[in-house]
Amino acid sequence: MRHRPFLVAVGMLMCAALLGMWWDSSHAVPQVAHPSTHVSTTPVAKPTPTAPALTAGQRKQLAYMEAHWNERDNPTFGNLDSVGGDCANFVSQTLLARGWTMNDGWFDHGGTDRTESWGYVPAMDDYLAANAARLGLQRLTAADRDEFAVGDVVVFSWEGAADAATDRDHVEVISRITPHADGTITVELASHNNYGLHRDLDEQITKEHPGATFHVWHLTRDTNT
Repeated sequence: MRHRPFLVAVGMLMCAALLGMWWDSSHAVPQVAHPSTHVSTTPVAKPTPTAPALTAGQRKQLAYMEAHWNERDNPTFGNLDSVGGDCANFVSQTLLARGWTMNDGWFDHGGTDRTESWGYVPAMDDYLAANAARLGLQRLTAADRDEFAVGDVVVFSWEGAADAATDRDHVEVISRITPHADGTITVELASHNNYGLHRDLDEQITKEHPGATFHVWHLTRDTNT
């Protein structure tokens, strides 16, 4: 019986151990899952903006540009390159295709029977300015690029701002607007004289004619009446 104290001690230790295990399991603090605080650094691609849909008149005007931008002798309206340039004559034709109608201040009846406002850049610009409200036009500048639209008329002064009020050298018509995800907008134009369907606006005023200025006649409707 001399081993009894030892056995008692062992039994007490086992009881204590079991008691401790029960205490730990019954009083354990539940582990709460915390939401992840990891922030993704993968850039989110911005959707590429799109140009506004064209009106029926704009589509007709653009179709005319595409069909006649490289035409050197129109059977109806001729070609004015030999008398200073055909740029205004071509722009007038695109306006006619869009839905404009000839009137006493703007017409070409064939041969030499035409107003200067039809085929001569300064006279065209003066006519558009004098009749802007009646024709449904808004005059825009380079700062208004986000308002430019296909079919708008762009008047250039190659010598810059000091020359713009008295000497307007060239006119073209916008053929394509391309907005980009970074906020920039590419503007391209159809032209006679310097014949092209999609001539870049910025290249013309920086590389071809550094320092040139321009303004835009924005058409708010397809007709001039």
